[in-house]
Amino acid sequence: MKKTQSLNGNWTLYYAPETSGRQDSYDAVMEKEFSHITAEVPGCVQLDLHRAGIEPEPFYADNIHLYAKYEYYQCR
Repeated sequence: MKKTQSLNGNWTLYYAPETSGRQDSYDAVMEKEFSHITAEVPGCVQLDLHRAGIEPEPFYADNIHLYAKYEYYQCR
């Protein structure tokens, strides 16, 4: 019988701008004290940032463009 495990629920999303072009390891993320927010799975980073009060409603007017900077962030 095949076992499955749900990843649904609340997780912690750690994020910071990429500086070296490489993803940091989990230990490096903890050492650097990345910013972090609660994230929902399934979900998307834009909605998580909005729920955390960091960015405005992504689907209103041109607000989605405010999220472009996160394309150059690493997340864990």
